[in-house]
Amino acid sequence: MRIRDKVIQRLGRASDALTLYMCSFAQGGVSHDGSDDTSVVEHQMGRVRAAQVRAVFGIAPLVMLSTAVNIGTFVATRMIVGDVTALDGVWAAVGLWVSGVFLVRMMRKRRQAFRSVSSARGTGVIVLHSACVALIWTYPLLAVVQSQSPGEVMFTGILITGLMSAGAIALYPVPLAAVTFVFIIALVALPFVFLSFGALTVPALIICVVFLVLVATAIRRHSQHFLSELVGKLQAEHQRDMINLLIGTYHSEDGAHCLWQADANLDLGQASALAARTLGMSHYRGGSRLSDLMRGAHLHAYRAADTALVQALGDPQGAWPAQFSLLVETDGDLTGRRVFELAARKATLADDTPLSFNGYIRDRTAEVVADEVVERLASRDALTGLLNYVAFKRQAREKMASGPLLLVFVDADNLKMVNDTFGHAAGDAAIRTLGIRLRRSFGGQALVCRKGGNEFLLLVDVVDLAQDLLQAEDLQSALNSPFAYAGHQIPLAATLGAVHEASGSLPIEEMVLRADRAQAQARTRGRGEFQLYDAEVGERVRRERVLARDIHAALDPSVASSPVAGELSLAFQPIVRAGDGSAAGAEALLRWTHPTLGAISPEKIVGAASSEGLGAALTDYVIAQACAEAAAWPAPVFLSVNVRPWDMSDPDFANRVLSACSRAGLSAARLWLEITEEEMMEETPYVMRNIQSLRAKGVRLAIDDFGAGYSAMGHFDRYPCDVVKIDRAVVQGCHERAVSRIVLDAVQAMAQASDVQVVAEGVEIAAEFDCASARGVDYFQGYFYHRPMTAAEFSALLARQAAPWVAPVSGRATGG
Repeated sequence: MRIRDKVIQRLGRASDALTLYMCSFAQGGVSHDGSDDTSVVEHQMGRVRAAQVRAVFGIAPLVMLSTAVNIGTFVATRMIVGDVTALDGVWAAVGLWVSGVFLVRMMRKRRQAFRSVSSARGTGVIVLHSACVALIWTYPLLAVVQSQSPGEVMFTGILITGLMSAGAIALYPVPLAAVTFVFIIALVALPFVFLSFGALTVPALIICVVFLVLVATAIRRHSQHFLSELVGKLQAEHQRDMINLLIGTYHSEDGAHCLWQADANLDLGQASALAARTLGMSHYRGGSRLSDLMRGAHLHAYRAADTALVQALGDPQGAWPAQFSLLVETDGDLTGRRVFELAARKATLADDTPLSFNGYIRDRTAEVVADEVVERLASRDALTGLLNYVAFKRQAREKMASGPLLLVFVDADNLKMVNDTFGHAAGDAAIRTLGIRLRRSFGGQALVCRKGGNEFLLLVDVVDLAQDLLQAEDLQSALNSPFAYAGHQIPLAATLGAVHEASGSLPIEEMVLRADRAQAQARTRGRGEFQLYDAEVGERVRRERVLARDIHAALDPSVASSPVAGELSLAFQPIVRAGDGSAAGAEALLRWTHPTLGAISPEKIVGAASSEGLGAALTDYVIAQACAEAAAWPAPVFLSVNVRPWDMSDPDFANRVLSACSRAGLSAARLWLEITEEEMMEETPYVMRNIQSLRAKGVRLAIDDFGAGYSAMGHFDRYPCDVVKIDRAVVQGCHERAVSRIVLDAVQAMAQASDVQVVAEGVEIAAEFDCASARGVDYFQGYFYHRPMTAAEFSALLARQAAPWVAPVSGRATGG
């Protein structure tokens, strides 16, 4: 259907072009009043097409009936001479079916009211149908071309000649349709004459050519005459409308607008009937003043800015402006919601004495509704109907000058749980419920938007900050109350952060950022909390923004001119053997001394990198730098590096690690990767695949902070690991706490059963060392032996070690 529509549209446009060409020769292309016919037709092409369609449809049914008769006559002639074939019957059936379909459609169209304007599709359909009929009538010429009956050949020639003439007469209002019909038949008729007339071929061809020239000339002249008359009619209608305009009685044919003239008291007189009809009041019997019409149509301002003007115009004794233009709409009780543009200008005498008002009413419903749809799609969230973030920021900026504001940032905490437990439809219902509760808060006076995902924003004018904060706490309670869905009471949880801005100078983006940070601080206390932004949060925000800005340069060694370039560094804390206290390896620890913020903790560094999408880049940096340093250590000494949860979930993580080892010249068997037990328990396909790939190349996996998790013991035998690092919370004070000693015993027993080595972290005093050592721990790490040191200091430590390397037994080797 799409191809057919494109063909019809192109044929329609081609018909328009030929129509304009024909019009340029009609009476020299200039009308009696001096106007250019071509420009008139071009500007009124919709009405010209409608006239062409009406003219063709007026005679087309008779042509279709004659076509059916001619089909029957031709078949009968073939039967008389004995040349009839089955193909003749098929052709006749197709021709009669096509003629019948066309006839039914045309009769139905004639019973309907023709439109005052038509698109290019209307004339394109006529051209396409004409071509189809012409193709059908090429068959008789092909069927009798080898006929031995001169009478049959002569009859067919006469039949086709008559059809060409009839087609030209019926289709000349659409020149392209007439030309197409005649041209298609002529293409077959000329070879037919050449093959069928023998010695009379040349005279017959001359007659055919002359006939075709006459037909083409007739099409041109009749088309030009038709267009000339049509142009005259259009100009006459235009002149009529101008006259009506001058006397104030213009009314468009479709009733979409009217022009009116009223006296100095806005009394429209006779023009009130036309105005009432335009306003949708066909049987209006009220007064003729504009105020009467507005009350009768139940008009009110479409835009808030026009409310006062509508009230003034609706008052018979009102003070009316000398010129006005406004949009009004109905309440929908009479004819459905409609929007009108109402405008007028006062005409006065030289001494400013009011003479009259000249104005118009225009139906703007379609374009206003279209604009509303576009505005809604552009400014509203499809799921909740709330403002989207772009529209919210635009309206929020307009409110900034109105006085103090309170911005609340809402983050729904448990939407993932709702989706996973009850389905995504329930998750959508949860979002809609949050939107409804937010819209109802603060007495329905707040500006509310859905920022995206599970985040919402609410902006309200502050009259009494203490009272508004109480309402914010009420909102917190409402947003953390369950909602009913499909027979279930589904819990909701939302964390709120707010910022109060009194100066009006803070950009809305900065307010959103501060409220977001306050919400993040509230979340540290748990779900469903509320936090107002304060100076402490502000300082934290400032530091985080500085770190987020500078982490890029710190990770990019090519930015040599940056004041923070190259300031990321690694420290190494030795991991010593239980037997002789010699350093068996070292854990790489990330350090950053910022030029203005000072020493930054590893957690803050990781947080800044993660917020900027540089988590993987940070891991690659640490592994590359650490491997480069470790490659210079004696071969048995191993390197231990912490990796983050997002690292093991990266499908390419194992390849990244092994490539770093290869570039540094470090054997993969000398590398430990420390991951948390929570990550090991995740057991996603990517995590398990990375673990398997790394261990296959000799990389040893260590579970960091073991024993801190509640379920660590129950899942010990499921961990595909080589080393367990017992959390410092278990080790510290173990000599005084029986529970810690029980845990140490249990871990050591399970490690021996699983052929896994054990490292005790956080050993700071001799009593802790003695307690852990007595339970057979393989390695120690902590201040009791060594604090973190630079790479050079660790290399010097290795050089001072006099004890020879002794490979551990029971398959628990540390190095390779």
